[in-house]
Amino acid sequence: RIANIAQVVAMGDMAGNMIHRINNQLGSIRADINYLTTQHAAQQLEEAELLELLDDMLENAEATLAMAENIRKPFQTSPQEPIDVNDCIKNGLQEKKDELKKVIVIEVLEPVPAVMATRQLELVFENLLTNALLAMNGQLRGVLKFSTTCSADGQWVEITVQDSGPGLSPDLKESEIFKLGVSGRPEGLGYGLWWCDTFLKRWGGQIQLVNDSRRGCKFLIKLPTATRGRE
Repeated sequence: RIANIAQVVAMGDMAGNMIHRINNQLGSIRADINYLTTQHAAQQLEEAELLELLDDMLENAEATLAMAENIRKPFQTSPQEPIDVNDCIKNGLQEKKDELKKVIVIEVLEPVPAVMATRQLELVFENLLTNALLAMNGQLRGVLKFSTTCSADGQWVEITVQDSGPGLSPDLKESEIFKLGVSGRPEGLGYGLWWCDTFLKRWGGQIQLVNDSRRGCKFLIKLPTATRGRE
């Protein structure tokens, strides 16, 4: 019961942060519209100012829609099937190719067996990729490394994702980073890593933070091979 209460409280915190951000974005759009209406009525609206305000409104609208889509997309129904982990990683990198232009991407992708999961596995890697890009923001040349291998007993596919960012915040405990509502960024919702952990567990897998890197964050993901997943 205590665990359930903690989960509900965390969901409330996340929802509160989300509502605050949506209010700010939509409030900015409303303020822009009111200003446009006033300036137009006074016949003082210049074309350059109009275009600037429209760009601002579009940016806030797109941010709100993206937030809604990011929350909805992971929970769309998708049947379990044998999934090629390496293809999921490559698709995630392709999706973010424009944002990766200033990042050195290292791919050490060994041939590995398929895992039993759903297409949402791509979203897990996209989420970790997004977090890494945010962590490396401002670096002249960030480094991002993906690697895949099969465990010695052939039962698990192991994936590591490592970035060259500043690493885990000193204020954040390692045991808390996968909890709902916990984020290492002031503007974060504390949703992404919790969602990754939840879905990986649903497929019989797991994710953990590895402390063997001198800088940045390194995550280890383990998923059972498709044969073991069916069992």
